[in-house]
Amino acid sequence: MKDVIIIGGGLAGLSAAWRLKNHDILLLESENRVGGRVMSERRGNYWMNWGGHVYAGKGSATDELLKSVGVKALPVPGKLSAMHLNGKTIIKR
Repeated sequence: MKDVIIIGGGLAGLSAAWRLKNHDILLLESENRVGGRVMSERRGNYWMNWGGHVYAGKGSATDELLKSVGVKALPVPGKLSAMHLNGKTIIKR
């Protein structure tokens, strides 16, 4: 018998699993990949990033989680916004 069952492999489920890593965990995910709404999708010459596009920044719980697993967040220069509607992608730079 497992100590903990986590339903969903999105960011919340993965974060919970990481926090409970010293327990016997079963993580259940209905999709064929983890990440929940966080994903990238190719649209012609561009990649559309969904979900995890906002990073809470230094000192946040996300920052602490990244540090603890050895991931360093880096700033990305510039600003790019796009919208895909009715088969057409509109890019705003």
